Amino acid sequence: MTNQLATWLDCIEREHRAVRETGLDRIVRLARHLGVVRPASKSVVVAGTNGKGSTVRYLEQLLLESEHSVGATASPHLKHYNERIRVNGKPVDDESIVRAFETIQDTVESTPLTYYEWATLAALVIFRWQRVEYALLEVGLGGRLDAANAIEPDVTVITNIGLDHMHLLGSDRESIGSEKAGILRSGVPLVYGDSCTVRSVMSRAEALGSPLYIAGIDYAYTTGGSSSWDASFHGREGSSSYRFLGTPSMADSASIALQAALLLDPSIELSRCKHWLNQSLPGRMEQFQHRGRDWMLDVAHNPDAARYVRQCLDVRFPHRNVKLLFGCMRDKPAYEMLKMLEIPESRVIVSDTTGDRGIRATDLLDDLGPSRVRVEPELSHAIDYLIESTDPHDLILVTGSFQLVSRVRDVIEIGIGSRR
Repeated sequence: MTNQLATWLDCIEREHRAVRETGLDRIVRLARHLGVVRPASKSVVVAGTNGKGSTVRYLEQLLLESEHSVGATASPHLKHYNERIRVNGKPVDDESIVRAFETIQDTVESTPLTYYEWATLAALVIFRWQRVEYALLEVGLGGRLDAANAIEPDVTVITNIGLDHMHLLGSDRESIGSEKAGILRSGVPLVYGDSCTVRSVMSRAEALGSPLYIAGIDYAYTTGGSSSWDASFHGREGSSSYRFLGTPSMADSASIALQAALLLDPSIELSRCKHWLNQSLPGRMEQFQHRGRDWMLDVAHNPDAARYVRQCLDVRFPHRNVKLLFGCMRDKPAYEMLKMLEIPESRVIVSDTTGDRGIRATDLLDDLGPSRVRVEPELSHAIDYLIESTDPHDLILVTGSFQLVSRVRDVIEIGIGSRR
């Protein structure tokens, strides 16, 4: 990272802590002044509790394989800030981000912005400069008041509605769904990845006349083991079915991306897209081999995401012993997450997470109550213990937070043997 970008990020973090003004109006106003309400020929806004990042990644790769130019956002980043803004599949360079920040600064005057708002506006400015055909925006939190909601989308996506960030979004799925449904626009299609729909989303779509494409009803998929993947979708010109060789690591997200792609561009020849199924997002069901052990890393950070990880383990590794390295943020329901993972306490190691929302492993153990989980506060010690207490037939799972997964990736990639 250049010194100039590092200086900017330090300033933005300080400003973020001082922001008191909330609401979307000021971001919409800035987006209009910057000329980025329509940052590309066509745009997609992706909200949801889980699976937003992988959905954006699959859709991005589908469009790239169809020879379109694409800008995409991600939140949060795992290692480098540049991961938050991609153009044609690659993180943008430091200089472009700094120039975008300078452009925004000339426009905002005294308007305070959050860390995420700076990132979103910078992405929109860069997409406009690069004249990308498609802009794919991942919502950071909620939807209604999120900076990504400042644009005018051509397709909206809600991956699912789960219980997370309840202190901000509401205490039940209906309340949270209402916040996420704030991204809907009159007459603009919604791809909804929840087969168990919530009334607040459905009512909002009906009130706005937004065409609905619901998982399991309007589009669906089945897997044929590891060799094939069958899917059916409903485009603007009718239904169609496809068979792909191989299976995606995140099948729900892949099916949402396919449905959204057909709505964006009915001329896309999905049968010609050969490699998109193999795309993976760092930290999402990501597999490594390190020091003679198989590792899987996933940033699951709420109970619904933990349940999905458990389901994936049952499908992919039904006969392997799993040992878990776990760490979460202070405001997350650790007990519920561990319950969803269904891993015996004797195979669970908890470690410290850092930062303002981090929690020490000893404090996390206190929150869990009487438990036989092992406490290894230092990450390096936890990794050494995992190696020593497993054999080559075991699988080591790391999950609970973006922050823990990021730190483990840093350690593993230093001496990585092979990556799967």
